[in-house]
Amino acid sequence: MGINQINLSPEVISSLYPESLVPVGNKAVTPMGNGGRETAKKPGKSPEKKPEFEFLGGNLRNICFLVESSADAFLSASQQLFLEKILLACKCTMADIAIVNLAKNSVRLADLRSQLNPSILYLWGVTTKQAGIKEELPDFTICLIDGMSVIAVSSTELMAGTTAEGTELKKRLWATLKKLFNL
Repeated sequence: MGINQINLSPEVISSLYPESLVPVGNKAVTPMGNGGRETAKKPGKSPEKKPEFEFLGGNLRNICFLVESSADAFLSASQQLFLEKILLACKCTMADIAIVNLAKNSVRLADLRSQLNPSILYLWGVTTKQAGIKEELPDFTICLIDGMSVIAVSSTELMAGTTAEGTELKKRLWATLKKLFNL
């Protein structure tokens, strides 16, 4: 049987199209789902709009970085350059991620999930409390929280430099990234 010969029951079509397809005045016609009967629209408030916040990047791979920088729109130039190098090593680009600056946006974790749907969440110099996560997380450890891989990275400024401590932190970050991205 070809795709043009598939017959769908009214119940299946109704489940595929739960909203009315054709508005008629203040009524909506729901084809087949309720036997073709008209149903009146319920007056009242419009649905509550979900808060939206600004982010940098395209979020194509649902990878989110929470940062806090009151001096910059998102990240300082040195931090952004460092992050772009990390992304390149992980075969990603800025188009794959979303950077949200908590200094500029009041973000609840539920809102973040609703708008960006992150599968990976980096707390990039941000505490778990700032991100709305109740438990403390060890640095450079992949923790699964509500279906998201969450990685806390508290020493981001040190890693951007060339100190011995910064180099050691970069090694720990790289070990985590290799696990996460199967590199």
